[in-house]
Amino acid sequence: MTIEGRIQKLERSLPAKEKFILWLRRAKAAGGFVPYWEKELKGPMVPFEWCEDEEAYLLFRLVNDVNFTILNNASKNQDLRFFAHCALDGILRRIGRLDESNIFVPVRPIPEIATLVGKRVCAEFKSLLEETLIMASAIDVISGTYLGGEDILFPDTRATFDAEVSNLRTTADVYDPLTDWLEIEPLKLKELAPGSRIVHAKAKQIVLISRAEALVTCSDLRKFKDALHKAWPELAETQSA
Repeated sequence: MTIEGRIQKLERSLPAKEKFILWLRRAKAAGGFVPYWEKELKGPMVPFEWCEDEEAYLLFRLVNDVNFTILNNASKNQDLRFFAHCALDGILRRIGRLDESNIFVPVRPIPEIATLVGKRVCAEFKSLLEETLIMASAIDVISGTYLGGEDILFPDTRATFDAEVSNLRTTADVYDPLTDWLEIEPLKLKELAPGSRIVHAKAKQIVLISRAEALVTCSDLRKFKDALHKAWPELAETQSA
């Protein structure tokens, strides 16, 4: 038996979850989520035998759901960040002026309408930044909890998402002085601890939504409804009312 044959025999004896992890590593080595599936969809669609295992199939769906969602939303999130950046720049130029050192300083008194608009824009941007950082920490939690530390993101997805986080942080750094002028909390946020309640809640919701979608495919409506209610508790409350 050749070395390749022995490796294949050994892999066939592995538990379904370990087979899935091997698939994930090989798929990521293809260079990215989009290149991998472009290649796969051109050939005959042969189902992975380990997908017959419920846990392995749920992980397969989870990986694909997370990567697809991030890449699919990348353009919209980029536009939102650009719009927020421009809005913050407009507020800065409305309530500030360049001093002799070519540094923006506030114009006093700051017009009331500019203050109201500035506070609203800062709040919306901070919400966008916080939501993105929660997602980043939730992804780390999912990777550690369900994939043994293997990054759930493919290389192209990781590069896209990291760039999104970096751009938002840059905007926060540039326009953070506005918060002192408007007497509100800073735009900049600290890294969210993986163990924080809000991060775990987000990670749990992502997993449960993916699980519900997978169970619909399996036609297990009872488990589907259970997963859906866990992902959105308010849905269960509405139906029982």
